[in-house]
Amino acid sequence: MMNAIGMIETKGLLAAVEGADSMLKSADVSLINKSSATGGLITITVTGEVSAVQTAVEVAADAICRLGQNLLISKHVIARPSSTLETIIPIIPSVTQKENVEDSEQEDVEQKSSSAAETQDDAEQSIAEKIDATDDAPELESVEETPPIYNEPKLQRMKLANLRKIVSELPETNIKVDLKKATKKVLIKVICDSQNKKGHK
Repeated sequence: MMNAIGMIETKGLLAAVEGADSMLKSADVSLINKSSATGGLITITVTGEVSAVQTAVEVAADAICRLGQNLLISKHVIARPSSTLETIIPIIPSVTQKENVEDSEQEDVEQKSSSAAETQDDAEQSIAEKIDATDDAPELESVEETPPIYNEPKLQRMKLANLRKIVSELPETNIKVDLKKATKKVLIKVICDSQNKKGHK
């Protein structure tokens, strides 16, 4: 079923613009056509529900009359226009067409929501696969740190406190040295002997 259409015919563009603006602001109608004729006559056509179109046409007529008594030529509302009028008044939206547009918009929203959900699922699956791959990765063997090697000239240049610290960190448990009383020479000998036992030269 087609919507109602309302028309106002004015003299001059100023009155036509005022009428169109009043119709669109006063009711839920859509502007579908503007046509001109000789003598400066302009017709504005709107469409919508019957009550909305009637209100829009009356408000527009009053607004045009306030501009000038002779600017409004005529006004008319067709409550149930024939579908064949589309041949002379293009683009008359019907209720069915509006429903089709709304259905199409709803389908677009649903498709976008579905695509977003699929993208999120793919991202979560990718993260899970990366976590599994990390869990399956072979563990790196721990590498024991090689203790530093000290030669005697280097030890001779060290302070007594540093030598005591090195001796205290030696792994041998059978070294019995009184760190507080041991001389620098004794500490150096202990360090060198410990390194020689491990094959260091």
